[in-house]
Amino acid sequence: MDRDFRGIWIPADLWLTKELTVGEKLMYVEIESLSRLQRGCFASNAHFAEMFQISPTRASEIISSLSSKGFVMVEQKRQGVRTVQRVIRVVPRFGTSSENLKNPFGKSEEGSSENLKGKNTYINNTNSLKTLVSDDRFAEFWKQYPNKKAKASAEKRWNKIKPDEQTFSLIMSGLSRHKSSRAWLKDNGEFIPHPATWLNERRWEDETESPANPGKHSGFSGQRDYNQGLTRNEDGTLSF
Repeated sequence: MDRDFRGIWIPADLWLTKELTVGEKLMYVEIESLSRLQRGCFASNAHFAEMFQISPTRASEIISSLSSKGFVMVEQKRQGVRTVQRVIRVVPRFGTSSENLKNPFGKSEEGSSENLKGKNTYINNTNSLKTLVSDDRFAEFWKQYPNKKAKASAEKRWNKIKPDEQTFSLIMSGLSRHKSSRAWLKDNGEFIPHPATWLNERRWEDETESPANPGKHSGFSGQRDYNQGLTRNEDGTLSF
């Protein structure tokens, strides 16, 4: 998408809010930066996927989350069951990037840059965006991992792996398999490794053994004939 892009400006109240994940904050400012003259953002999920190196489905999920939390409004124009146009409009809750970029250092009477510390965070580096998205992915991994031990070690190992969207999907898929495996369900999860160990050994690539069906006795195969070897008497009873 063509635009005169010089970076994004994240207001302090947006950056510090606990209501949004890091990924949602980045999505919010990207949507705002693509809005023109209050007409809204017309970018597709494919645009956001390429921007943040995530899947289009994940981009759609983040936008839906922003909408459900009241940070954006999504309007869709349809022809029958087909969506022909989507417009995303930010709900004014923070100082916007376009306002701050008009005078990113504030009014002249506000003084030197020392007085502006902590007010805003300026990001104009694509690598910084990738780092923040990676942090968001680790937060999701940590949320799903059942044995929450040694978080700092796990995060250090995560940053060494630096998973892209494809690797992240493989990690989460492998984690889901392990969570329902016989080994992890045994003895109330006593044998679940620390997350740093699991990541370091790339255990998401392991094959897992599904738990046995608790409703089926594994000692017999097929239908057992309990009358075998017995003689039926004239009165209908059985005897040896």
